Amino acid sequence: CQRWDSQSPHSHPHTPQAHPDAGLEENFCRNPDNKERPWCYTTDVHPIYRWAYCDVMECAGE
Repeated sequence: CQRWDSQSPHSHPHTPQAHPDAGLEENFCRNPDNKERPWCYTTDVHPIYRWAYCDVMECAGE
């Protein structure tokens, strides 16, 4: 995953400053815009692979 505080290789609006409570530090999978599951911008320079859902298990909710 591309770091959320980086604009390379993909520029994007989901920065730690724009979403201060979303935990957008490092390059961890997050869900700042409430998509169906966590995702991140890729480090692949090809525009088709700009972002991808992350293969993480859902937490059990109570």
